[in-house]
Order: sequence, then C-alpha cells, then structure tokens
Amino acid sequence: MKAFYEIFNLVMQKYQMFNTENTIKLLQLIKDFKFDKDNLPSGGGFKAQEKAGEMMVSRLKNAVREDFMVMIGD
Repeated sequence: MKAFYEIFNLVMQKYQMFNTENTIKLLQLIKDFKFDKDNLPSGGGFKAQEKAGEMMVSRLKNAVREDFMVMIGD
C-alpha cells in the first residue's frame, strides 16, 4: 500500500496531474522490471510484498531521476 502512495507522488512530481495515462507513462520507465522469482524477494507474505514494492519504487525513482537528467542535458 505504501508503494501506491509513492507512485502517486512520483506521477504528480513528473506530470503535475494524476491520471491513468500519466501513471502508465511513469511505469513504462521501468518496463524491464521483472516480476519473477530471480528478481523479487522470496516468499509470498506481507514482508515479501512490502519489499517488492520498495524495490519497484526505488527503480521508479531512479528512472525519473535519470529521465530528468536527460531532459536537462537536452
């Protein structure tokens, strides 16, 4: 649930408006994120879900940062 809040904030920071289209655009920044046992924490409990959310948000934040740096460089 915490990841949803973080994703909402990232969408608002990047696009100044939260909607489905902007959320999809943001998530496309990490389209190489794999939802498989080799890349996600083991287990299926709440801790594993929380850790997976943290990993996803971390990747999103890095992708937004990189995207912002590219925009400045242009």
